[in-house]
Amino acid sequence: MAIAEGGCLRGAVRYVVQAKPTHVTTYHFCQRATGAPYLVEPVFAKQAFSVSKGELARYSQTCEGSGKAVNTNFCADCGTELFLDFEGSQNAIGVYGVANVDKRRHR
Repeated sequence: MAIAEGGCLRGAVRYVVQAKPTHVTTYHFCQRATGAPYLVEPVFAKQAFSVSKGELARYSQTCEGSGKAVNTNFCADCGTELFLDFEGSQNAIGVYGVANVDKRRHR
């Protein structure tokens, strides 16, 4: 059973989460990406997260602190940033803020 679902602004990409987040982080290093003071990022076990529809594109950047890749996965059609995966933490998926999670699942 899905705990949460979400997707891009146009609905071309959809994802499903099967478990609650392992933790939630906030980063102030992501101000350029978010346009806000912080990025709020629920982190899920990789096996609990799946893309159910659509085509993703990926941008990879090396983290200055660890020297490992941080991959931003986004909709190839509209460009909505959806989730991050990390070379340094192969079993984790960080959902890119909670803005793209369907609100109706959290009532």
